[in-house]
Amino acid sequence: MAPSPQITTVIEATPEYPRHGGAVLLEREDGSLLMIKMLIYSSDLELIAGDDAPSDIVRHESFDGGDTWSDPQMVIERKPGETAAYSPTFLPLKNGKTLFRYERYHKFVKDQPFSLSSYACTSDDECETFSEPATIWSNSPHLCSSQGDMRQLSTGRIISPTCHMEGTALQDDGQGLAPSNTSVAGTVYSDDDGLTWHVCKSFAYLPMRGAMEPKVEELNDGRLLMLMRNQLGSLFQSFSADGGENWSNPQTTGLQSPESCPGLLRIPQKLYTPLDESKIPCQKCVFP
Repeated sequence: MAPSPQITTVIEATPEYPRHGGAVLLEREDGSLLMIKMLIYSSDLELIAGDDAPSDIVRHESFDGGDTWSDPQMVIERKPGETAAYSPTFLPLKNGKTLFRYERYHKFVKDQPFSLSSYACTSDDECETFSEPATIWSNSPHLCSSQGDMRQLSTGRIISPTCHMEGTALQDDGQGLAPSNTSVAGTVYSDDDGLTWHVCKSFAYLPMRGAMEPKVEELNDGRLLMLMRNQLGSLFQSFSADGGENWSNPQTTGLQSPESCPGLLRIPQKLYTPLDESKIPCQKCVFP
């Protein structure tokens, strides 16, 4: 019989901090654990501690395998007038450094287009210090990242799953995501270890609220597989044969699913030598 899982509480929710989200973990060479997550404050809006609530990015450390954790320390603080610091993500790189990506929600309010910037910086001391951030995109009313997910491919390219959103993210009554909002799923990528970034040439489209919160992994033959949240009752998948620059028309996996964020992880994670991409067919999905 498999042993029962051990559940450890890192930090309790309180009226002042009713939500803790987006946690990502990094295991260091000495065995200690670093957790970086969003600390979300109570809001006077109708969505209490929703995605429109103010938040900062903080860190916790554990030196006993996750049994106990340190108090939170500030990593990225929202600037005056901003909604939130958001969506932290780690990626250990093949050059020995660690890439750290995060976002700033300059404006995220109901019935208005949002304004969001995304940044990436590197650390060569296991996230004790960071380089100056490189801009992935700046003040976009459309682009947002898929939280907690990046991959470095066998080619060295870094892939970050991304959505392009049309409409207002919050409906005018403040009770949830707007049904008129439409999202298409794709990627941004870097070929120089995160210094410069490019947006994919085509995205994956689905009806209703669209293709949301994509997750990406590299397959044995060098193609990329992307799974995405949607409102159609099953997980849908899309493929890229050119390192995430173009994505095929999504098809169902046959796996039933509610409208919920998927996860995708190779066990064990492994990088492969890609095939000749010119020999792999790719049905391109043109951005609508």
